[in-house]
Formats: sequence, C-alpha cells, structure tokens
Amino acid sequence: MIVLPFADALSKHLVVSYPPEQVTWMRNLCHALLVLAILVAQRQSVRWREMFTRAHIFRGLAFVTMTASYVTALIWMPLT
Repeated sequence: MIVLPFADALSKHLVVSYPPEQVTWMRNLCHALLVLAILVAQRQSVRWREMFTRAHIFRGLAFVTMTASYVTALIWMPLT
C-alpha cells in the first residue's frame, strides 16, 4: 500500500516536465516489469496462447486508458 501513493506522487511530479503520454507509458512499463519479475521469482510458466484472449486484450486497453486519464488529470488535481 505504500507503493501506490508513491507512484501517484512521482507521476504528479513527472507530469510537470514530461507529457502525460510518456509518463503513462513509463508507468505501464514498470507495471509489466514488476509482474514479469514476480512470475520469474515464482517460477511460473507463461502460457502465451492463454494470455492473449479477447478479454485480456480488452482489460489491457482499459488499464492503459484508465492510467492515461488519471495521469492527465494529475496536471490539475492537487495531491493531498
């Protein structure tokens, strides 16, 4: 629970200097690397055929859209 507010504050700080699209891309890249590291640490095999179903693709697009909207809103929203 400590990581989420830190990520939001870092995004708020970065969106002042960088475009929201770039900050969103970096957040999603960090999320993907974190999940990949967890999978490798647990020695889980990734089943690529099962991974790219329509529902997973839709969920991924929805996640990117939500993150982009949130990071863009951070331009105007104060952090409490």
